[in-house]
Amino acid sequence: LILLMIFSAAATFKFAERFTSVTYFGKALSATTVPEAETSIGKAISLYTNDLYLRTYSQVYLVKLDSLVKKGSALSEEEKADLQRSFDQAVNGAQAAVQYNPSNYLNYKLLGAVYQTAGALKVEGAYAKALEAYENASKLNPINPGLKIAIASVLYADGKTKEAITYAEAALALAPNDKSIQEY
Repeated sequence: LILLMIFSAAATFKFAERFTSVTYFGKALSATTVPEAETSIGKAISLYTNDLYLRTYSQVYLVKLDSLVKKGSALSEEEKADLQRSFDQAVNGAQAAVQYNPSNYLNYKLLGAVYQTAGALKVEGAYAKALEAYENASKLNPINPGLKIAIASVLYADGKTKEAITYAEAALALAPNDKSIQEY
């Protein structure tokens, strides 16, 4: 009976943590500022880790990275360090999501987006990593034309126009009536 009570208490505590993490996750999604979102998603992950939370964590830092990049050359030394930390956190969150669930194409898609952003910021080797992540996502979801477009976008940004056209045509073949793909 005592063992049953101990087991029940432990199970109750574990499920209470999960339930509480949902509250913090909701706060992160509805946050109006990046620091508020950072705090909330950090608390949610500390209580319960899953790939959805990790992807959101990475996205929060991508938003922070974007806001710092938009300041341009007017960044202070502290902001430059924060820019690097934000990039590192975005990569770490996306990689952790991939490690947590390598069979979810969304995890690879986000990792590709993080590296594509880094490539746009002239980080060496970032486009190759973005391409690899998007290709992994496309292997997991081969009929998704959006992934083919993402690959084409990375290839085009990396100066590989012929390969980009091949992937854009593959996306068009998957969704011939999709206006957004036709415009691409």
